[in-house]
Amino acid sequence: MKNKYNKIKTLQSIGKVIRTKRKRAGMSQTELAVDLGVTKSTICKYENGSIDMPASVLPAISDSCNFKLSDYIDTTEKANKATNIIMGNYTNQFNVFNDESLCVKESDTEYNISKDIDTFKDYFIEYEETADLVISLEESVNSENDIIKNAAKTLIIESISPSDNKFKERIGMYLKHLNK
Repeated sequence: MKNKYNKIKTLQSIGKVIRTKRKRAGMSQTELAVDLGVTKSTICKYENGSIDMPASVLPAISDSCNFKLSDYIDTTEKANKATNIIMGNYTNQFNVFNDESLCVKESDTEYNISKDIDTFKDYFIEYEETADLVISLEESVNSENDIIKNAAKTLIIESISPSDNKFKERIGMYLKHLNK
């Protein structure tokens, strides 16, 4: 069961990077489908991670959307690193990546850490510049100096679009527990 879960997560991660790169290239799903000789529905399924993608398709997508295959790995690694920084004490206290449904209770509210990890990674894939900011502020976020630490945490929260208030709230909840 764990391998099937990991395969689905990998397909979804690839799909999210493809969607982000396609949108940045200003292409619609229909335009990409025409370039690849497949249906729009197939592109949608690739982006949602609901079907396997033949190995030959990824280079064709990267050519059409004008990105290097290494960009996929870089984007994914940045998203993972930024998520680990945000999760802070939670990822240090628990081996959350090996538990698909780890929950933590705080003030009578239960948080599904696994779901948050997926949400954070998705956000950082789509908003790579925010991931870059989090990574660049890692040392400050973990500083012993409370002024530097709080300034870095504020910068991270403020870098998130105001239209994503619920996401801002979730990030803030994890950041407040860093270095406690």
